[in-house]
Amino acid sequence: SNPAGTRWLAELAADAAFTDSPQSSATAATSALFTGLTGNTTYYLRVLALNRNGVPTAYLTAAATSTLTDPPTAAGSPFAFVGPSSASVNWSNLPPSACQGYVVEASTAPNFSGSRYTAATTNDAANNIAVAGLVQDSTFYFRVGALNHNSVPTYLVVGSTKTQGAVTSTGTVQGGQTLVVSVPPSVPELSDARVTVPPGTFPAGTQVSINATIIGGLPAPTSNQGVLTALGGAAGVEISAGGLQPEVGHPVAVRFTYVPANLPAGTDVRRLVIARHTGSGWTVLPSSVDRAANTVTALTSHFSLFAPFVSTPGTSLDGLQAFPVPWKPGSGDPRFDASGIQLTNLPEGAEVKIFTILGEWVKTLNADAAGMALWDGTNTNGRRVGSGTYLVVVSGAGSRRVLRVAVVR
Repeated sequence: SNPAGTRWLAELAADAAFTDSPQSSATAATSALFTGLTGNTTYYLRVLALNRNGVPTAYLTAAATSTLTDPPTAAGSPFAFVGPSSASVNWSNLPPSACQGYVVEASTAPNFSGSRYTAATTNDAANNIAVAGLVQDSTFYFRVGALNHNSVPTYLVVGSTKTQGAVTSTGTVQGGQTLVVSVPPSVPELSDARVTVPPGTFPAGTQVSINATIIGGLPAPTSNQGVLTALGGAAGVEISAGGLQPEVGHPVAVRFTYVPANLPAGTDVRRLVIARHTGSGWTVLPSSVDRAANTVTALTSHFSLFAPFVSTPGTSLDGLQAFPVPWKPGSGDPRFDASGIQLTNLPEGAEVKIFTILGEWVKTLNADAAGMALWDGTNTNGRRVGSGTYLVVVSGAGSRRVLRVAVVR
C-alpha cells in the first residue's frame, strides 16, 4: 500500500537477535540480494520501510533459511555394489559439519523425472549409502546430495548402472545322495547361501531351488519370539522344492556366510540367528554360529523365506517365550515339529532348568549370547524323555519364572 519510490531496508544476520555482523541493503526494489555468505548456515532476515524522511517502520520478520552446501565430490568408483534390487553408491564426503547428511536418489530417467527411489543418512561423515527396492535387470541413474540445515540437497550426479537379473540356483535330488545347492546373494552382507539336503528328504528328480533375489525387501522383522534386526533390507533367500516339503525326520540345513566388514556397525556375530517367515511373522530357528568360518547355520523341516538376523537378548524375563508348545517331534506339522523346544528373549546366560511334573530334575541349560536356549528333549544323560508335561524354571536378571511345556511323541 506504500507509494512508488518507497525505500526498504533489508537486513540479514546469522543470529535471530541480529547482533552477529548483520548485513543490510537499502533499495527501492521489493527484493534484495546478499552475497558472500557461508554455506550450510542458517540466516535470519527482516525488512522495514523507510518514509521520505528516512524514518523506519517496525521490522517485519520475513523468514529464516539456510544456505545450500557445496555438492559432494565424486569417488573413484561410484558403485560399491549392484544387485538385482539394490545398489550401494560411493562419494567423497565434505569436511566435518559442512552438511547435515546425505541423500541418494535413483531414477529410471536421466533427468530424474521418472520413478525415484531414495535413501538418506544424517551422518555428515558418510560416504556410502545403499538404495533398496529397485527393479531387477533395469537401468537406473544416481545422484547424491549433501543436505543443508533445512534438509535441502545440493546434488552430484554420479552416473548410471544396470541392476542384476534374478540370482537363483537349482539342484536335482539324486537317489541316496546328499544334495548341496548354493548361491552367492547379491547383497554386500552375505557371500553365500547354502542348502544341504540329506538323502531321503525328497523323491529322486525333485528340484530344490534357492532364490536370492528379494524384490521390495524383506518383510518387517516382526516376531513374538524376540527382538530381531535384519542384516540388510534384502539379505535373505527363498527356498523351494516345487511345492514339496521335506520328509518327516529329514531336516534340511540352511547356512549363510556373512561378510563381517559389511555387517551393520556394532553387530555382535554371536547373536546371529536364522529365521523362517511364516506369512504372519518370523519364526526363529535354533541356530549355531561359526565365527572362524563366518557362518550361521540352522535346521528346518519346512521351506519358505529365510534370513539371518541379530537377536537382542532380553533384559528381564518379561518377554520370555517357549515354542513350539506342544512339541510334536516327527509329526511333520510345521507348527509343532522342530528340533526341540526353544526358549527366546532370555537375558544372556540365564539358567534354564527342566523338571518333570513331579519335580524330578531332567536337564540344565544356559541362554546363549542371542538370548536363546534349546531343549532337545533329552535328559542330562542324553536319553530321550517321554511324552508328558514338563516344568521349565528360568532364572535370570534377578527374577525367576516357571513355564509348562508339553512333549508329544
